[in-house]
Amino acid sequence: GDIQPTNARIRWIDEARNAPPLIFEDVTLAMGARDDDLVFTMTARPPAELGRSFAMQGRLHILEDVRPQRVQGKLSGRFHVHVQGMRPASWQPWLDVHSALREGEVSWRGWQEMVDGSAGHHVSEIRVSDGRWHMQGAAEVSVETLRLFVQGPWQSIQNFWSEEAAPATQSADASLRVAFETHGLQVDVPDVLTAPLRFDAIALSAGLTHAPDTGLRVGVDRLQLRNPDMDLDVQGSWQQEGAGDLGLVDLHGRFLRAEFSAIERYLPRVVDDDARAWMRNGLLAGRLVDGPVRLAGDLAYFPFGEHPDKGDFEVGGAVEGVVIDYAPAALVGEPGWPRIENLHGHASLHRVELRVRGHTMQMRPEGKPVDFTGVEARINNIEEDSVLEVSGTGRAPAATVLTFLRASPVGASLDNAFVQAQGEGNWQVPLSLHIPLTGTQPIRVA
Repeated sequence: GDIQPTNARIRWIDEARNAPPLIFEDVTLAMGARDDDLVFTMTARPPAELGRSFAMQGRLHILEDVRPQRVQGKLSGRFHVHVQGMRPASWQPWLDVHSALREGEVSWRGWQEMVDGSAGHHVSEIRVSDGRWHMQGAAEVSVETLRLFVQGPWQSIQNFWSEEAAPATQSADASLRVAFETHGLQVDVPDVLTAPLRFDAIALSAGLTHAPDTGLRVGVDRLQLRNPDMDLDVQGSWQQEGAGDLGLVDLHGRFLRAEFSAIERYLPRVVDDDARAWMRNGLLAGRLVDGPVRLAGDLAYFPFGEHPDKGDFEVGGAVEGVVIDYAPAALVGEPGWPRIENLHGHASLHRVELRVRGHTMQMRPEGKPVDFTGVEARINNIEEDSVLEVSGTGRAPAATVLTFLRASPVGASLDNAFVQAQGEGNWQVPLSLHIPLTGTQPIRVA
């Protein structure tokens, strides 16, 4: 018959792991036979340091001719475990739990297949609230919410964490599948980036493999990142190889949206401080729309300006509403140059070269518009010795052109020759600027 004890206390002793006793309180257990299988369910309250609640159910098949002392090696069936309010690291004495989680609450559901006493296929669903991890390499990661799915052979899961594990086979059965989505994720890698990056939402679907000779490989079916700065959709792969800890990458996809003013936040520390400051203060507004992106190579050399043989990085596409304060008064002295506004055209960042081609744009000296066409803006190298070159042709009424000349450093350089100047009709104004963004070299105007 069935056995149904309630309000019980269970003391679990795992001599094989030499673990301390694990005691469950308020246990409700139901056990019975179904079609020659043992079926059971259990709910309990674990120790407070392990979690809030524990539930397990399973269906096991045991061969009738197996002696009791050999039952464990002949078990076949499936288990399901659900722990709420879990603290993963605290379970280490009884389970092979590998987690860098320092803070946060975890809910874990696990489905485990057993075949003749050996763990077979495994599925886990993990939910984390207000989590914080400290990763190797001094990276800090935090999330408001995370939901993770992992599935694959149990031995393959162990291979990812054990340096002495046998090489993963190339068969599909030995690979792992993962999928996760996060909200409110923040990543701080101070050795690489000057400030933490925050993402409103990230979704990933990928396959994982691991082997001692090549390490971890992630095959990305789809990765989506979204925050106020971008909406990115990519696919490709990442490999645990290369000259540093960042690995080898091969990703391609599209920026559905990318904000010009945010470029500086995503540049590595190797980018020159003066060039970074100019991008932070000079790239004021504008949006890239539906632009293809490709990143391939050894990330230790990103963005590959000094080592083009080590990889490639390129993003580009249509831009709209661009505002560039290319030579502000703080950089060149009063009165400064009228900034570029309402630029519509195309922009690209290839390794360390930033280019903007404007079909149309405006400058507005003292609020009076000068319309420009055929605009080219280029920074030859954002990493070092950065120089901004701007050229184009403006057209406006004579009075507006004279205002432009008086309101820019051109007038002062010509002893204010345009202060009393007057003119009629529509004038054409060719513009060519050479603006060093580092050092003390003067701006050249042609």
